[in-house]
Amino acid sequence: MAFEIFKETGARTKEFISVTETKSFGLSRAFLDKHGITKNHKAVLFYDPVDNKVALHFSLNNPKFGFSVRIANERHGGIIIARSFFDLKSIDPRRYAGRYSNFEEVPLTRLGQRKEGTGFVIALKDRAKDAATTEMADEPDSAVIDEEVFWKDIPF
Repeated sequence: MAFEIFKETGARTKEFISVTETKSFGLSRAFLDKHGITKNHKAVLFYDPVDNKVALHFSLNNPKFGFSVRIANERHGGIIIARSFFDLKSIDPRRYAGRYSNFEEVPLTRLGQRKEGTGFVIALKDRAKDAATTEMADEPDSAVIDEEVFWKDIPF
């Protein structure tokens, strides 16, 4: 038998893009590694207000409208500070904060661009609505009466 020591403790293995409450996008280490994104890339953001979707495109061409991709080291994920995006598009990041692992990888032509490349699209989910819907589903329906009630039995 030949055993090998496992050295990747603490390694993140899930790909995701996250929206933070501090008006930023987070990128998991697995996402960065799989798509070859480095601190030299700039993130160009696209927004579809009708479907409430955000697309991120990563470029090494130093685009005029690009946000810096900040990566502290080779072990951690990255962050894109996009305060102006959230402010100018009137998007409350607290409503949409969380991980989005169900992003869609699409060609830039589907984002209305005539360039080669890829965009990563996330559909923003309103966490407050989701929580309220879940809470309502968990609560018993107080209007349902299991047995017949007679007016003469009600003491008033």
